[in-house]
Amino acid sequence: MLGVFAEFERAIIQERIHAGLARAREKGTKSGKPIGRARIGAVKEAAIRAALASGKGIPQNSPRVRAPELAYAADQS
Repeated sequence: MLGVFAEFERAIIQERIHAGLARAREKGTKSGKPIGRARIGAVKEAAIRAALASGKGIPQNSPRVRAPELAYAADQS
């Protein structure tokens, strides 16, 4: 008898999972989280490219262009 309830509970859980994934797909994501990184503005991108063209690395340039996410990404690689 307990096996029946366990199967029923598992079926409900699977339905909820599939419904959540379908809703996420409608929003354009895989898991409800946005796909990819957030886009940065064109002005900030130009500042970053100019700073990198100066020959210094990402950790030295990230405070200068106020992009701490770049320094964090450089530390992770």
